[in-house]
Amino acid sequence: MSIFPGGAASGASSNDEMHRFVRGVTAIIWPRHPDLGAEAPAQLAARAILGMLTLDLSNQRAPRPSPERIDVNLTILAGRIEIVVPSGWGVRAGRMNASRGVKFRGLLGQPEPGVGESATQTCCIVVHVLGIGGVVSISRVR
Repeated sequence: MSIFPGGAASGASSNDEMHRFVRGVTAIIWPRHPDLGAEAPAQLAARAILGMLTLDLSNQRAPRPSPERIDVNLTILAGRIEIVVPSGWGVRAGRMNASRGVKFRGLLGQPEPGVGESATQTCCIVVHVLGIGGVVSISRVR
């Protein structure tokens, strides 16, 4: 679970600046398709607990200043997380040691077709998974 400091009660001016860098979404039991905005955060924390969570990044642009990567931290407990990645964005596997019984489907660790090692990609997503049971599915928009 992620806890974000600030808010109206704490006297902080705004959480808008933090949302540019870190964004958290949760699906518990019911399916959820959150609107992530137009600009991708530098870090995305997503949790699916007995539910389905769809993260559609297909209409997003890389954050500015554009990092070389976006860390997507997934926590899953017998749920399902689907990530839709824009064409031109790379997908790599990060820390997976703390996942047991999680099935992976799709693009995890596969480069963009037609993009060579010397070519530059718009952005790279690094997926880290913590959890027990469930499915993580990653697909690309053509």
